[in-house]
Amino acid sequence: MLVSTARIIKQLKSRYTFVLTGTPLENKLEELFSVVEFVDGRRLGPAFRFLKEHRMESEEGKLLGYRGLEQIHQQLEAILLRRTRKEVLPELPKRTDQIFRVRMTPEQAGPYWEQSDILARLMHKWKRQGWLSEIDLRRITCCIQNMRMLCNSTFLFDKATNFSPKLEEFREIVHELAVEEKRKVVVFSEYERMTHLAGQELMKLKIGWVSLHGNVPARKRGELIARFGKDPDCKVFLSTDAGGVGLNLQAASAVVNFEPPWNPARLEQRVGRVHRFGQTQPVQVIHLLTENSIEERVWETLRLKRALFTGLFDEAKDDISFEKLGRKSMMHVIKDVFSDQPGRPKPVLTPEPPQPVAVMEAKRSGKAAAKTADPCGGLTGTGPHLPADGTMHVAQSPAQDGDARSGLSVPDTRQAASKFLEAGLILLESLSSPSGADGFGPIERSLSALLRTDAHTRRPSLEIPLPESITAERLARVIAGFLSNLARPH
Repeated sequence: MLVSTARIIKQLKSRYTFVLTGTPLENKLEELFSVVEFVDGRRLGPAFRFLKEHRMESEEGKLLGYRGLEQIHQQLEAILLRRTRKEVLPELPKRTDQIFRVRMTPEQAGPYWEQSDILARLMHKWKRQGWLSEIDLRRITCCIQNMRMLCNSTFLFDKATNFSPKLEEFREIVHELAVEEKRKVVVFSEYERMTHLAGQELMKLKIGWVSLHGNVPARKRGELIARFGKDPDCKVFLSTDAGGVGLNLQAASAVVNFEPPWNPARLEQRVGRVHRFGQTQPVQVIHLLTENSIEERVWETLRLKRALFTGLFDEAKDDISFEKLGRKSMMHVIKDVFSDQPGRPKPVLTPEPPQPVAVMEAKRSGKAAAKTADPCGGLTGTGPHLPADGTMHVAQSPAQDGDARSGLSVPDTRQAASKFLEAGLILLESLSSPSGADGFGPIERSLSALLRTDAHTRRPSLEIPLPESITAERLARVIAGFLSNLARPH
């Protein structure tokens, strides 16, 4: 959508062009080139040459960083008018940022580490074959999104439960700010459902609030802003990132972020709704982060992107090395994020399923108490673990003599045939309908018990429990012997 909009805008013809933006650069240098190209198409030269001069790439073509930022800075001097935050800050009241860390409950940690293990298996697949399909890449995106949602509340993940230390902390924060200190608060979350949960907590506290999200018509947004600014009983403005730009909310003097966005520009846009011209009170910004989770690593990535912006516009440095700052290819970043998490061993990057460990409880240092996973590992797993690649692993018990079938007696042909017939009769009896009943229904119910729907692909799969005596080696020997007997002339 944004690309098509930019393409249409660039088709406009005029002797004079003027671009007003608070974010000339958000994630990468190409964004700045696109803006400058509209103002002066010859200023930075053709795109291929510009990128060749300023991108640092590996032999495989992976982006390692940017160079020659001083040259870009000089090229932009003739057309760039910029009022820096340093110049504006003396005219703004003081801003204080605080990070409130919370710990996951076991109910959050269970599905969180399951998603992490699925991601680890996808990473193993990428490491093994050097590439991933579009479906696998989407699965990675889904895993990361699920993990971020679980850091907020289990309700965002399963829509059935609501375990959320962040909401517990939020209740105390908003009570202190809105009730005790009589301040107005703006609360941001990327997820509309999280703002809905926050609204339920505010109703319990009998605190007035309004909510803005993407489904609110544009004609009604002005009413919400006016009510928040003028109604003394309306203390909280709940908003998704739909309210992160273009709003003036100086009536508030506090901002609460339920989670860190990937983009530092978006974070500043959130805070900028309150900390802006017209604000007369000191502004308090509270960031809620879940300990030992993806959120802490997202917080770290903000440092890299801020460094790139500073290098371009503030002449702090001439080049930015993503390797020095921890920036690698997307897949390497994901691997680093999930292979070095405090409180949990590195994710399994081999086909063997992870070993479950026990869950312990600990009290969080702070206002609200919550449960957390054992510092030595994850959670006790419940149910079968399905690898990301869809393959089925048969559980094997360690053999005493190295043979997977150790301790098992191999029956002779007659015994085997007898057991085979008995097992077949049991199967047919379980599928057969009782007297007078419809024949289709019982069969359907029996087969339905063996079918499972994959949580990611939504495709049905057949799941048959196997005894520990059946191993991959034993199956391979039987199949090989069976095929060999078929091929043998009689």
